[in-house]
Amino acid sequence: MTYAAYTPKPGSLAEEVISFLMANPDEELTSRDIAVKFDRQINAITPALRTAVHWQHLTCQPGNPNRPAVFLLGPARRRMLENAAQDAPEQPTDSASNALCSYRGQGLDVTRTPGCLRVSNGSQVLDLSAAQVSTLALIGPVLMGQGARA
Repeated sequence: MTYAAYTPKPGSLAEEVISFLMANPDEELTSRDIAVKFDRQINAITPALRTAVHWQHLTCQPGNPNRPAVFLLGPARRRMLENAAQDAPEQPTDSASNALCSYRGQGLDVTRTPGCLRVSNGSQVLDLSAAQVSTLALIGPVLMGQGARA
C-alpha cells in the first residue's frame, strides 16, 4: 500500500486529528475527545476518519465494555515522523549560538535551532517543533494546489 496516495482535505476532521496526533504522537483520542476538541458531532467522527484509517494514517483500536474505542497515529504517519527524525542533522552542542541556519526574505526571518524552527515577521514569532515542520512538509503541496486529495 502506498501511504502517500492519501492526503486529507484541508480543514477536514481527518486533517485536524492527524495534525494533532503528529504533534502529540503518544496521545490517543476517543470519539468523545475528538467531538469536544474539534467541535464535531460524535456520530460523525468514525465516518469522517474512515479513509484516514484505511490508508493507515490513523489507527482505530476497538473498545470493550470497560474502555471506549480510541484513535491513534497510524503506521504511515509514525513512519513519516521516524523518517523526519532520521533525516534531521546532528545538532552541534558547543556552538556559541543555537542557530543552525537562517533565512531572511519577503518580510520573514526563519531560523532553525535544535528541535525548533522559528518564524518571525517582526511583530510575531512562531516556534514550530520537528513534528509540526514534518506535518507542514506533508501538507504544503496540497496547500499550494498540488498533490493527491481524498
